[in-house]
Amino acid sequence: MKKPTSWQRRKAAKLGLAPAEVQKRCKKKKSLAGPAQALRDACKRAKDASAASRERHRLGQPPQPEDAALAEEYSQAKAALRRALEAEAREKAAAAQKTAAGTIPAEPASTAKGAAAEPASVTPASTAKGVPSGGTEAAAEAPPPPSKKELRRREAAERAVAERAGEGGGDEREPWTCETCGVTILVRPDGRARQQHLQGKAHAKRLRAAPATAASAGAPSAASAPATAAAPAAAPAAVPAAVPAGGGTGYYECKLCSCTLASSAGALHEKGARHRERVQRLAAFLRERSAADAERPLKPGDWICTAASHAPQLVYANRDSCCRAGCGRARAQGLSQSEAATMVARGREGGA
Repeated sequence: MKKPTSWQRRKAAKLGLAPAEVQKRCKKKKSLAGPAQALRDACKRAKDASAASRERHRLGQPPQPEDAALAEEYSQAKAALRRALEAEAREKAAAAQKTAAGTIPAEPASTAKGAAAEPASVTPASTAKGVPSGGTEAAAEAPPPPSKKELRRREAAERAVAERAGEGGGDEREPWTCETCGVTILVRPDGRARQQHLQGKAHAKRLRAAPATAASAGAPSAASAPATAAAPAAAPAAVPAAVPAGGGTGYYECKLCSCTLASSAGALHEKGARHRERVQRLAAFLRERSAADAERPLKPGDWICTAASHAPQLVYANRDSCCRAGCGRARAQGLSQSEAATMVARGREGGA
């Protein structure tokens, strides 16, 4: 056994115990941590595994394919730990309430011993003072009012349970990459996490610096501006949002690559190798669909899922999410038939 620490020796001197006894109590307390400690260890391991991803984000390096899986594992570990701590807190609160409600002050030992000798002469103190005997039991049975901290904890637990119940149990989040910041996050179908990132200070700062970077790398010439303005059909593939208050030029969203960046860098993105490769895959898919139109012609409302995890997938108009197993991509994140045709046409013009 290890020697007692200085803290354990001070604690032993304060309690009047041997240092070895205090050390044994501390060891027993640590062993009773239960599943919560195991979940803490799992959460720490997941956090250490994703350290390289956070370091790449800090240095501004592009994300790696495994970053999304590590982030998902860390998120699940934190959620499991939070649920375990909430359950443990609820059990402790229930045990405390049960103890407070069911405990009646025990009769002193001296009175219990003397009750056999003098059964008729013993009078309760409350009766001697004029207080009914039932009043003491009622006061003992009434639980103490919960503190403000306990009320806040209960409200937080109820909100967490309601959120988990509203989610329907399944995790519909999918990775989304912001190429302006070089960060990958998990986004639910409502897109709230994406909006929070786009409205953040760090993203706005990088967005203001993006026009200068794009200009130094070679911005598109002014002669190409009328051609872009004359082709409004390309707008669904790259929808700019409102101009931010910091003086930026807006956002550019590429549904094919699932990324959002400064609108001034949209032309550079469309010339990238990864974007051109995905445009070629989309063009091949459209050619195959045109050859198979005799079997099942395309109908209005049919859309195309362009998730990076699988090849382009045709989804019928009566479905609002991708039918591929494990995908679940929403209709708003896919491409309509006209958007896909416009994107392929723009890719051919850029290649020419």
